Amino acid sequence: MKKITKIERQKKRQNRVSIFLDDVFFCGISQELLLKLDLYEGKEVNEEMMGKLIEEKEITDAKEKMIRLLSRRMYSEQDIKEKLDRKGYEEDTVSTVVQELKNISLIDDYAFSKAFVHDRLRLNPKGSFQIAYELRKKGVSQVIIDNVFSEEMVVEGDYNRAFEIARKRLETLKSIGDKKTKKRRLYNFLLRRGFSYEVTKGVLDELI
Repeated sequence: MKKITKIERQKKRQNRVSIFLDDVFFCGISQELLLKLDLYEGKEVNEEMMGKLIEEKEITDAKEKMIRLLSRRMYSEQDIKEKLDRKGYEEDTVSTVVQELKNISLIDDYAFSKAFVHDRLRLNPKGSFQIAYELRKKGVSQVIIDNVFSEEMVVEGDYNRAFEIARKRLETLKSIGDKKTKKRRLYNFLLRRGFSYEVTKGVLDELI
């Protein structure tokens, strides 16, 4: 059995405190965790409590890191899990942190997908096939993808986006005199951007 002999506020991180057991530094934790575990100077802690303290510290530290990350931009649930895995956190810690962040809506695959789609349509226009593929790679469910695509009319807008992209691309192909070569290059370009065969063919038939 050890005793908490000192709880000291950290100088560089005012929201954290240092815990000393029998006058020896044990670990640093957040004030939130201090209150959660009801820790105070003079309290005796056994091995089980020390293990619980370390476990809760891991969860709190991981959560704080992800909150800082999510304050800069949105990430999918899978993105956050992968980042925590790469940092070496245990599976139970990862699951707990992800669930806590979902509970306060900092992880929300639906909101993430809407923002992702907006960026893809506005900043770097691509076809619905490519956008859906990128979202699936980030672990977003097909149900969410379908709902977001329906709300944002992503598939319905494919033709107009493809037409504008192809029209601009065609300007860079003026030096190519052969019509078939020009059409083939434009065809491959649109397919790589994630547009369907039907949309691509329709656009090329209209432009060339």
